[in-house]
Amino acid sequence: MSYEKLFSRFEGNREARWVSLEAQLAGLGGQQKGKVKKVLGHFASASSRSLACAALAAWRGLLEQTKADKALRDMYEEQIADAERHLLRMKASCKALAKDNVDHMAKAREQVLLQQWLLLWQREVVALKSDRVAQEQVQQVLGRVYTTAKKQASHTTHVMTRQAREQQAALLGETWALWLCFVSDCRKETGGESGAATPPERNIQAALALPAREQEFFLALRELSLQELAGAFQREDELQEEIQPESSGPPQHAKGQLENVEMKCKRLRAEGSFLAQAERYAEALQHWEEALLFTEDIFERAPVLEQMAQVLLILERPFDAIRTAEQAVESRPLWYAGHLTLGRALLNFGELERAVECLRRGASLLEAQVQDKGNSSDAEELTEIRLELAEAEKLYAEVRDRAKSTSEQVIINGRVVESHFWETAHRVTYDKDGRPTTHYPSG
Repeated sequence: MSYEKLFSRFEGNREARWVSLEAQLAGLGGQQKGKVKKVLGHFASASSRSLACAALAAWRGLLEQTKADKALRDMYEEQIADAERHLLRMKASCKALAKDNVDHMAKAREQVLLQQWLLLWQREVVALKSDRVAQEQVQQVLGRVYTTAKKQASHTTHVMTRQAREQQAALLGETWALWLCFVSDCRKETGGESGAATPPERNIQAALALPAREQEFFLALRELSLQELAGAFQREDELQEEIQPESSGPPQHAKGQLENVEMKCKRLRAEGSFLAQAERYAEALQHWEEALLFTEDIFERAPVLEQMAQVLLILERPFDAIRTAEQAVESRPLWYAGHLTLGRALLNFGELERAVECLRRGASLLEAQVQDKGNSSDAEELTEIRLELAEAEKLYAEVRDRAKSTSEQVIINGRVVESHFWETAHRVTYDKDGRPTTHYPSG
């Protein structure tokens, strides 16, 4: 019984323990849940504070960075603006330089093409003129051949006419002989009178003895035979004139109509001068170029070339004027007018140094001519040339001084050249970090 009591007591204790355990377990779950909630709340509050602190720190950092960037930009804003302006100017200058180079190359190419075209045109003109001369010569030869053929035909006609007349005269002679025989036979048959008359008189008497119709025929036949014989047998001098050989050259009146080369050259030069005075410069150049083709003497080519150079200067073609004037100087080195025109062309083209040299050379040559001849007109022209030389020397001196005083312009081979990179002459300073600063002139 005790065992059952013990077992029942154990069962009761076990149930009580189980209930207490369940109670403890139920209380532990609630306590643990509250603790977890507390821990999670502490974690949430800590994370929100940390996020707020992080956001505040980021905002503060951004603010500090913005302030630093603003301060730095304010510090270097002027330098950046100067650098940007300098960059824009450099780009503009480079673009202008490239454009100038392209334009210069295009002009040089056009000039080369024009020179080649001019040479081809001159060759074509020479070829056409040579063809024209050849055609004229052929026409002259054909004219001579035609004249010779015409004279030969006329000579052949005269010869054939003479032969026909001779044949006709021979036939008439035979007819006359037959008629005489007929008359003699008639006289024999009729037993005519015997007398001492000559044969022609006897023939006439025999003809008079015939009937009237036969008498008329006999007299007409006698007159016709005498005329034909007189026309057939001309004098020997006239016959020799008919068979004279034809002359090979052209007639004298045709030679007189041909224009002499020297006269043609003078005419072309005079016409060119007249056209230049009338301001018809292109036609004047054509006449002078044609005159050069007929001018063989180099000494005589210089005045024509000098006039062409003056016209080219009027047409604002200084480069072509320089080339033409140089040819004139080469043709007559001691002629002052060629040097003066060359100096003026060089001055117009911008070659100041060579222009001054050429003007000095021309003035010295004219001065020597005045001293030798003492012409008053030459003395007046020498005074004008000296004034022109003084102005050129003054201009050259001013250009040299201006080129020395600034870096924007320089003199190369006696010509004034403006530098497109004038910005490099400005003062540049560097800060402690090595950043450059260009100091532009005020204004």
